[in-house]
This record gives sequence, C-alpha cells and structure tokens, in this order.
Amino acid sequence: MRITALHVHPIKGCHRIEVPSAVVTPYGFAGDREWQLVAADGTFVTQRTQPRLATVHPALAEGGVLLQAEGMPELFVERPARADRSTTTYSGPVQVGDAGDAAAAWFTRLLGEEVRLVGLAPGYVRATGMFATESNLGDVAPILVANDASHEFLAERAAEPFGIDRWRANVWISGAEPWVEDTWRRLAIGDVTVTLVVPWPRCAVPQVDQDDGSRRREPAVVLKAHRWCSSLPDDASPVEKMMMLNQSLFGMGGAIEPAGAVVSVGDEVAVVETGPALL
Repeated sequence: MRITALHVHPIKGCHRIEVPSAVVTPYGFAGDREWQLVAADGTFVTQRTQPRLATVHPALAEGGVLLQAEGMPELFVERPARADRSTTTYSGPVQVGDAGDAAAAWFTRLLGEEVRLVGLAPGYVRATGMFATESNLGDVAPILVANDASHEFLAERAAEPFGIDRWRANVWISGAEPWVEDTWRRLAIGDVTVTLVVPWPRCAVPQVDQDDGSRRREPAVVLKAHRWCSSLPDDASPVEKMMMLNQSLFGMGGAIEPAGAVVSVGDEVAVVETGPALL
C-alpha cells in the first residue's frame, strides 16, 4: 500500500491544500486545522452551518495564514502571540489566540454572520482522551485516514459524482480492498506510527461541494445504503457506541507520531496491527 494524497486544512471548515509532504507535530500535521471560526456565542463555526467556507482558500504562510476568496481582498493574518480566549471543540473548551479585528471583519463580510478567527497559540492544550497525543482543532482525532478503494466503491454506486475532497481526510492510501481499513489499528509509514481508533461518523459536510459551497444529495444517500451503523457488538466501548451508532461511517480517525517526522506522497504503508471490523 502507498500514500496517494496528503491534504491539510489550515482553517477548520475551509478549503483543503494538497501537499507533497507533511510534517508531524504533537497535534497532527503541521498546518492542519490550526485555525477555526468562532460565533458571537463562542461556539465554533464550520461548513455544517456555513457551507460558503468551502470557497475560502487559505494559504500557508510564514508566521501565519493568508486568506483568499473570490471577491475578497487577500489578507495575511499573523499567528496570535498567546492563547487569550476560550472556544469550543467537540471534546470541550480550549484556550486559543484571537486573530484580531481585521480577520474578524474579513470573515464577517464574507459570511454575513458576526464571527472571529482564532488559532493555535502558546498556551493551547487539547487532549481528547481517545489518543496518546494531543489534537488540533479537528472534530476529535488529530488525523483522518481514508482508503482510495472505499471511496471508489461508493462513487461507482452514487447517483451523482463527487470527489475525494468531500471527505476532508488527511491521508489517502491505495493498494487495499474496500473497507479493509475498518480492521486497521496501527500503520507504519517508515518510522512514523499511525494509531487508528474508530471508523469516522459523517455529518452533512461531505454533501458540500468543496469548490462552490453548494449542497448536494451525495454522498449521503450512498453512504446510508452501504455504510450505516445500526448495531454494534455487545462489547463495544461507550466511545464506539457514541461515535458509530446510527451514523454513516467513512475513514478512520487516529493519531500520528513522532513529532518532527515527515510523510510524503508515494511512501509505503504497512499494516502492523489489526482488529475486528465493528461495522
């Protein structure tokens, strides 16, 4: 098996960046989900409620992030110097740094909703309780791994076309049978270890076209037909039940280490440990 694509999403909910290589940090890949938008009430904002975020093309930049979207001026946003406010995540509140009034005004104008941009800054700590490492601002896991063949299985049966970008995964792997990733527990990519914990529940975000922000029917329909979890083994853990029951599943959430390592497109992937498929 080999890595066929690597994606990072600098701002949670915004457009992806395809990269040839990615550096491992204590929170996942460098540049991945290190920023997010916060509503006036302090809750995080994603494509679930603001699909237009898909049209924002952030660029990685030294010392911060560059905001780009059609009809909007480019804006460089410097990384905050310290964590000075709280925001929500799926695993509870975390301390982040506010990115300033210019970034807030930029996104508020684009979305028509009062929001602020926040990011990882000194003082940020987030341990989800599911992994041995900490996590970025992703939903729960620091990294999401997907199987090319499983995407192709669904795409061939769907009522309308959709690309792999809809899944917003970090690592795409080829050379495996469809759905065998359900059994993967530990992968080796050279000296890098990927620990996979749970098949990933899918919300409405994969229905958002990642180029124009419009909502589509697929892959929700084909997912429900082929990847709906209506029951689990009696010995399934409370976390597995919470994340999987009555959900459509695609991809595997996990953690990656050690910090400082580099993975690249074309790297060989070996399955080191497997377990029973829960779905």
